[in-house]
Amino acid sequence: MKRFQFPLQTLLDVRSRREELCAQRLAEAQRLVREQERLVQELRTIFAEGRLALRRALEEGAGVEEILLHLEHIQRLEVHLARAEACLLELKAKEEETRKEFLEARRARRVVERLRERRWASYLQEVHREEGKFLDEVAIAAKNRELEG
Repeated sequence: MKRFQFPLQTLLDVRSRREELCAQRLAEAQRLVREQERLVQELRTIFAEGRLALRRALEEGAGVEEILLHLEHIQRLEVHLARAEACLLELKAKEEETRKEFLEARRARRVVERLRERRWASYLQEVHREEGKFLDEVAIAAKNRELEG
């Protein structure tokens, strides 16, 4: 009997490779989200520290210039924080889109993989059937020889 050959193996290989690439893109998107989340958290901490410094300066009766410097610093931080949060939202949206692409690629690969598994099971049944026929023929030939001899 000829060896098993899946006619859609090339398609399965292509779909497996696409799934791998999508998995890599998803991992990269997740890494970027984590980095941006760390940045946002750092900016939030710095922003909170800036507000605390302003409060202390006001409580200690600091001069107008010092208070204005604190206010300007807080405003710049607020702008940076808003931009970083907006960027984080965009990165999360891209991550979700990439996740959907990965799940679709996985599903497409699994469809062909299941077909391959069914073909393999059918092939094994045929192999067992052929082996059974061969063993039956051997047994019949042995019995015929026994009867003749």
